[in-house]
Amino acid sequence: MIYSKSEVARIQLERAIDMFFEVEDYISVVTLSGASEEITRRMLEGRGETSAIDEVKIWVEENHPASELNDGFFRHANFTRNALKHFSDPVEDTIEVDKAEAVSWLCRAVLNYDRSHSLLTAPMSKYIAWWKSENA
Repeated sequence: MIYSKSEVARIQLERAIDMFFEVEDYISVVTLSGASEEITRRMLEGRGETSAIDEVKIWVEENHPASELNDGFFRHANFTRNALKHFSDPVEDTIEVDKAEAVSWLCRAVLNYDRSHSLLTAPMSKYIAWWKSENA
């Protein structure tokens, strides 16, 4: 089958949402939503628009200019996803992946998908409703 990158991003994100709710497989949630987030982030960048993580970076720079987070921001922001994808540091042979990390990646991916497509599917809307109920 041939898929557009748009379809790939949607499928990955919807599967990540399913896994978040159904099996609490946070490793797969982070890697799948991270892959979707990257596709939609690049779509947005290609149109000269900002992604969810770019907005966070701008906010940190403006509100906390002296923060150590500004140095290597994307390395910090993408640490868990990249650590799950690569084994570049032999000393680092374990990684913690928790619900909060999965939530963060799902938020980034859903926001980017909505920005890049002006569309939220049923699973994405379900995730947003859950997020709102948890953060009310």
